[in-house]
Amino acid sequence: MLLIAFALATMPVPLGRPVPTDLTNIGAFTAETRGMDLRASLHLDTAGQPVACTVDPPATPRLAKQVCAYLTARARYAPARDASGSPVPAVVRLDLSMNRGGVAPAPLDFALQVGAMPGAATMAVADLILTTDAGGRVTACDVARSSGSAALDRLGCRQLQAATLSPGLDRQQQPVAAVRQVSVGFTAAPVPR
Repeated sequence: MLLIAFALATMPVPLGRPVPTDLTNIGAFTAETRGMDLRASLHLDTAGQPVACTVDPPATPRLAKQVCAYLTARARYAPARDASGSPVPAVVRLDLSMNRGGVAPAPLDFALQVGAMPGAATMAVADLILTTDAGGRVTACDVARSSGSAALDRLGCRQLQAATLSPGLDRQQQPVAAVRQVSVGFTAAPVPR
């Protein structure tokens, strides 16, 4: 019997207690009166330590700075690994909520309209792990959570391999190769704009 092993890139694994995703009761954030959802991109070095942070949608500079300071002080990860098992920089997406009474569903990173969905499905979502070079070009794509259709998963990878994403950043804020996880939604209906 022949056994074949596939080496896949892996995302960083949180160490210790996870960072809360609902920031409502965190002292520095209670002054923010309107409810909002934020997505933070936390850039990690090869040791899994935060080295840079961005917030989207753009919050006030003060709020973005507070959120990033909070995350970089608390988030700790075992490093991401490339397909050969070597530690690599990574970009971790954190979906955060403030003053909303709970966490909103995580938004999609990309939406693709297809001619027809498999079976009776009207929508499917795949989580993909992308390896990017220092220029942000996708050099590898692995399926972390399938959409339920291998054909849709392959389509998502092909589409993203034609894209250029923001690169990972090192401690000096210079672009580096990195891994990141993205969610791709597939629908046969027109994609909302």
